Amino acid sequence: MTPPTWHLIHATALCFKGMGFLLLGKSRSGKSDFALRLIIEEGARLVGDDACEVAWCYGGAFVRGTLPLSSLLEVRPWGVKSLKEHQTTPQASLAFACVLDESAAFSLLLKEKGIDIPVYPFDPFEVSACAKLKLLVQKAQDFQAPLPSYLPLSTRVKSPL
Repeated sequence: MTPPTWHLIHATALCFKGMGFLLLGKSRSGKSDFALRLIIEEGARLVGDDACEVAWCYGGAFVRGTLPLSSLLEVRPWGVKSLKEHQTTPQASLAFACVLDESAAFSLLLKEKGIDIPVYPFDPFEVSACAKLKLLVQKAQDFQAPLPSYLPLSTRVKSPL
């Protein structure tokens, strides 16, 4: 079988209850802030912050962090912080993406890279943001066919950042 082609994207990726998802948005749109809340308050696991790789293979989408950034999260105003091992995962099957600003360009970016997943508009600063994210995860769990959790990491690239 042909190895997957991984595409570098500007996003924050998390895994919650076995479902991987992307937070897409411009710089300072709230991606890392929302990721921190999901990790600390809800038990989500960070796949990658700011730079991730996505691929379509084995009938589904996958996301993984880039080295050496995969366990690092930007926490403003304190800088980049290293998370504990139980707060991270190297990769996940990718179920959906949330766009945190008005730009439709992020949806097109995924489609151009062959990543066909649902994309939802999302306000990470709403009081109910974590609850709404949990609903999206539940919906994804109901409809997603089982995919392998992990792919070979042999083609991993270092982040250009």
